[in-house]
Amino acid sequence: MSQTIIAAFDGSRTSTAAYHFALKLAAVEKAPLLVLAVAQPPDVEDHARNVAELEAQTSHFEEAFQALAPKAAEAGVEARFRVVEGHPVERILEQAKAVGAGHIVVGNRRKGIFEWLLLGSVAKRIVDLAPCSVTVVR
Repeated sequence: MSQTIIAAFDGSRTSTAAYHFALKLAAVEKAPLLVLAVAQPPDVEDHARNVAELEAQTSHFEEAFQALAPKAAEAGVEARFRVVEGHPVERILEQAKAVGAGHIVVGNRRKGIFEWLLLGSVAKRIVDLAPCSVTVVR
């Protein structure tokens, strides 16, 4: 069996397109697929609010996964769906190393040039730091 393919999922249109691309790639490669969503705590000091926000995000992702899972079954792909908490770049790269991923597929939200140059984007940082191949889906 081939190395795991990771599809980074945030619920956006481009992350859904990335999921479908990763699903096709996994089917061709006969590789397992890990669909990974990252719940991000808000930038507030209120612990109760952080917990509530993370729970809401996790619930949202798990609901979205219920719609994605049948597509994997139809394609004959062994897919796992996971929600982790933290910063997206850090958690995606951490999971890639943990599972020995051979490929990461991410969507790109096409931020403006200012954000791209000064702040970077999740997709750009993953491309720069990933221990494996990365495909960015627009």
